[in-house]
Amino acid sequence: MSADAKIERARPLSADDLARVRSMAATIREAVFRQVDGEAEVIAAKVAEKLRKEEPPVAEPEAVLLSVEQAAKLLGITRNAFFKRLYRGRIPGIVRSGRTVHIHKEKFLLGLSRKAK
Repeated sequence: MSADAKIERARPLSADDLARVRSMAATIREAVFRQVDGEAEVIAAKVAEKLRKEEPPVAEPEAVLLSVEQAAKLLGITRNAFFKRLYRGRIPGIVRSGRTVHIHKEKFLLGLSRKAK
């Protein structure tokens, strides 16, 4: 049921009264739309402000595993010397995956600090 039908059903209105009611309804609608538009502009401005703010750079996660080359470089030895120590069991934190060898960085550094004492 339309708004006009509800108004007419409530009590009979003259043509002038009905025109005034329609005019007031239109004025109210316009005011509501202006308010909504104003709120939409405020919201859009806030969103734009947040988008303009620079996000802090996301730190790259630090590697958990080292390659043989990286571990050898930390020790200051060659790759072959590293493998000799690895086969003798002198390298802590070894992680094997098939034939691939990696070194768990934290365990490696902790083991070296213990041996240095």
